[in-house]
Amino acid sequence: MLREGVYPYTPEEILNIKEWPLIDFLTVELPAQDHGFTAEKITEEHPLFHQYYATKVPEPESRALMQFRNLPDMTFLTHKGHPCAFVYASYFCDGEKWITLSPPYPTNFTEVPEDYALWVNYYIYASMH
Repeated sequence: MLREGVYPYTPEEILNIKEWPLIDFLTVELPAQDHGFTAEKITEEHPLFHQYYATKVPEPESRALMQFRNLPDMTFLTHKGHPCAFVYASYFCDGEKWITLSPPYPTNFTEVPEDYALWVNYYIYASMH
C-alpha cells in the first residue's frame, strides 16, 4: 500500500498540487513504458473492499475524494493482473476536522479501524491474485 501523506497540507494547498512524483511514476510512467502494468481508480465496489471484511472508504478519505479530484487516492496498480500497489491517503483528523501537521509527525499516529480492515483485505486479495 502506498500511503501519500496529505496531512502536511492545508485543504487550500492540496487544491494546487497536481503532481505526486512517486505515485505518478508508478501509475502513469510505468504503465506507459510496460503495458503489462495498469493503473485504475477503484471504488469501494471493487473486490478489494470485500475480501474478508466488508469495508468502506473511511469518511475523511471519502470527503477528500469528493473535494480534491487531483488526489491519486484509490488508484490500484497491477502487473498482468497481479496487484502491485494501492494508493491510499494518510490523514490526521480530530473527529471531523482535518488537522495540518508539520514535521516531526506524532509518534502516536493510529489508523482508524477501517484502515486496518482494508489492509487485511489488500493482503488477502494480493495473495489470491
